[in-house]
Amino acid sequence: MAGNRPPSGPTNDRGEYPNPGSGLRDLASWQIADDFKWDGAGAVVGELGWTLGGTGVPVSAQQAPTARTEIGIVRLTTTANANDQAILSLIGTADMYREPSPGSTFACKFMPGSTANIRIWMGFASTRALSPDAAGVNVCSFVGIRAESGGNVRGVVRAGATETARDLGVAIAAVWQTFTFRHLVSFAGTSVGFQFSTVDASKGHLEAQIVNVGAPVVTNFPVVGMFPIIGIETLAQAAKTVDVDFYNAGGKVDR
Repeated sequence: MAGNRPPSGPTNDRGEYPNPGSGLRDLASWQIADDFKWDGAGAVVGELGWTLGGTGVPVSAQQAPTARTEIGIVRLTTTANANDQAILSLIGTADMYREPSPGSTFACKFMPGSTANIRIWMGFASTRALSPDAAGVNVCSFVGIRAESGGNVRGVVRAGATETARDLGVAIAAVWQTFTFRHLVSFAGTSVGFQFSTVDASKGHLEAQIVNVGAPVVTNFPVVGMFPIIGIETLAQAAKTVDVDFYNAGGKVDR
């Protein structure tokens, strides 16, 4: 699947794409990318046709960009009951087995309307009905980014309800934030873990924008089918919103 967000940009001396986009390197590459430029009508969302689900009465709507760094924005809104959700997923069978393949890259850019009593998650999940909660109550395998009130944004690799969470050192904030991960691969073609990173878009050099945080995560890899997912959950009796500028994933598969 592919949207209109091209995996572009220069490579470094190792042939890697250092920017948050997905550098597609061979004929076995894959891409799932959406800039949320669509007519705003109908039951599906974005260029890829995401399906809106969740609990309560979730709402999705287009928002007009307010800066030239934004191209297409979707806003998800929950209803005002605790644990109500608004979830975008690509409907159908699972898009991949287990975690995103070695050599793949993921990036997302989002801005919550507020930071209190909220949980946001973006990446790949095994269920469209449950969030990958920090408490580990929900059985929801997940690889991606989680932002939750009361703490920093985290990169999460999770099998069922057991996870390894990498603190990215950045508090959830009501401003645009971009995060990324790469599934690192050895020269032998085997996984060496998920490297989570923050992105400093103020730095002009593309490679300088990526700030790796901690060591790659090598534990709690999921072993089930996974779906692309974008979710928000209110943790109080109040409606919550999140704006999403892009969802971008891609890489290669040995096949």
